[in-house]
Amino acid sequence: MKIEENFKDLYEQIRQIADTRIDLFKLDLVEKLSRLIYLIILFLVILIIVSIIMVFLSLTGASFFGNITGSSTLGYLIITGAYLFLFILLLTNRKKWLLNPILRQIAAVFFQNSDNNENA
Repeated sequence: MKIEENFKDLYEQIRQIADTRIDLFKLDLVEKLSRLIYLIILFLVILIIVSIIMVFLSLTGASFFGNITGSSTLGYLIITGAYLFLFILLLTNRKKWLLNPILRQIAAVFFQNSDNNENA
């Protein structure tokens, strides 16, 4: 009878430990997903602000080059050429400049403090 009670107590303790580990995993997942969502929202806000700034700088640059060349069309063409050059440069280096940093950032969110969680 005593052995049976010990097994029941052991089973209950193992079950409680498993439930606690599952809850810890859920909390850790929520924290990491929250960080990831924060980074995505931050990136989108920065992207919107930079886009607005770029529109105004583009219009200013086109006007500036238009005044220098005497043709507003040529000013806009120069700015378009600059953007085309930047696009081609970004396209040829997209893995090094975009993909790898994004993957490193996501990996940092999900694998940060992994040593601390293993000891818990």
